[in-house]
Amino acid sequence: MGNPLSGVIGDVWLTATPSVSTTNESCTDSGDHITYTSSVHVFWDWNSTFTVQNSPNGSTGWTTITDYTVQWSAGRIVFNTARVPGTNAFTRISVGSYFTSTQLDSTHKWALTLKGNVAKTTSFQTAGAWETNLATIRGGTVKLDTYRNDNRAFKELNNLLGVSLYVDKTNNIRWQCYALVTDDSPAADAQNLEMETMTLTISRDVYYLTT
Repeated sequence: MGNPLSGVIGDVWLTATPSVSTTNESCTDSGDHITYTSSVHVFWDWNSTFTVQNSPNGSTGWTTITDYTVQWSAGRIVFNTARVPGTNAFTRISVGSYFTSTQLDSTHKWALTLKGNVAKTTSFQTAGAWETNLATIRGGTVKLDTYRNDNRAFKELNNLLGVSLYVDKTNNIRWQCYALVTDDSPAADAQNLEMETMTLTISRDVYYLTT
C-alpha cells in the first residue's frame, strides 16, 4: 500500500460484550496445512472454553487436539506442525465463543499507535559512551473520533473489545486487535458538531490483514 490513499475508504468496526457461544465452525486451510482461518467469526473469546478438532475427511473421525496456538483477534489457528491430507487436514472449532462485530457508524478518524518499550541498561565504562537499552514489552493505543454522542463506548469502559481499523474497507485491508476501552469523552460545541473521542489500550497481538 505504498501509494497515497483517500481516507474516506477507511472504516471502524468494534465488537460488543458479552461473547456468544457456538459449535462446530469450520476453518479454511491457507494452503500450507498449518494456518487455518475460521469460516464465519473472527474475534474469539480466550476466556471461554475453546476446543479445536481435526478430521481426515471433514465429516467423520473428529479428534480433539492441542498442538496449536490461536491468533484470537484474527480468527486463525496455527498448528505447530503441518496437518497431513487424508489423516488430519480438516479443522473445526468444535466449542468456542466469539464477539459480534458491527460498524462504529459516524466515525471519521482512527489512529493506531504501536510502541516497543525499553529499559536503560547503561553502566560505567560503556563502549563509546553510548547508552545501552534492553527491549522489554510491546504495547499500543487506538484513538477514535466520531460524530456520534451516545453510550455505546461508555457501556464498554474497561471491557475488552475486538477492533477492526480498515485501511481499505472495499478490499478488506485492515489492522485488527483486542483493546480495552479506557477513555470515552463526549463533547458539545454550540458553534460546531457534537463529537465523541474514544481511547483504547491494546491487549495482546496486533495483526495487519489483507484477506
